[in-house]
Amino acid sequence: IVIFPSQAYDPEGIDLIEICSKANIPTLFLVDNWDNLSSKTIFWKHPSKLGVWGDQSIAHAHSIQDIHPKNVTAIGTPRYDNYFRLRSTILESPYQFKYILFVGTALEFDEFDVLVKINEIIDTQQNIFQGVKLVYRPHPWRQSVKGVIPKNLKHVVIDSQMESDFIKNNRSVSVQPSLEYYPALLSNAEFVLGGLTSMMIEALIFNKIFLGFVHDDRKNFTSMHNVYENYEHFQGIDSLDAIILCDNLDLLNKKLVYAWNNKNSLDLDSTDLQRQFYYYHDNQSYPDRLKNLVDSSL
Repeated sequence: IVIFPSQAYDPEGIDLIEICSKANIPTLFLVDNWDNLSSKTIFWKHPSKLGVWGDQSIAHAHSIQDIHPKNVTAIGTPRYDNYFRLRSTILESPYQFKYILFVGTALEFDEFDVLVKINEIIDTQQNIFQGVKLVYRPHPWRQSVKGVIPKNLKHVVIDSQMESDFIKNNRSVSVQPSLEYYPALLSNAEFVLGGLTSMMIEALIFNKIFLGFVHDDRKNFTSMHNVYENYEHFQGIDSLDAIILCDNLDLLNKKLVYAWNNKNSLDLDSTDLQRQFYYYHDNQSYPDRLKNLVDSSL
């Protein structure tokens, strides 16, 4: 068997399928991200088996890629194994203050406008947000080259892991932040907000409310309202108890306060059950699930 970690649009993947097919060797492609089957390209040659995130990806493999569900298995990704091991433990916070975590998007989207508005809300509602800061974590490979983060946002700090590269405007894919940092950052956040990214799933793993921005920023083609309307993998997220969507920044104050007031109201079992459709996890580790998939494939 040939096992290939795939983004679902790798040219070498097509070569592998062709070569292995002629040699009568089965191929197992491990699709390592949420949207790769629905927003990247079409498999014009099919591997023997696919390992994907969850049941939604299985449905996408069938409806978009024309791959039979019997050849697709939900096994998650090794990147998140550590999250499930650590989420029930007390992790030391990376900050000495209470914080709301803002996770940036790779796509062009005016996040700075949102930062200004949240800073103003925190400033004018100190009866609710006293001592609270917004930790802004820009996406390491953000595509946006427009705008400069406003100065004098006294309630906003740049996440320490990303601060140096952000200031240098280093958006190279060579920037590979350590995954060991994420569990403590997510676990200690009061809740999480940002544009629509896979960090939404990571927040749900830690049973955090995610306030997602889906408004029109009136600047970018990849503004989050377009992303929400046109990216297949985000369909249905509005039905999840942990997800709050904001489609109008005039409502941001109300949504922010609501998220704050309900940040401790989520039931972990319910959150896990709803998340399973998008991202599968059981009591096994990823290596064990992968081994079982290999065994069944052979």
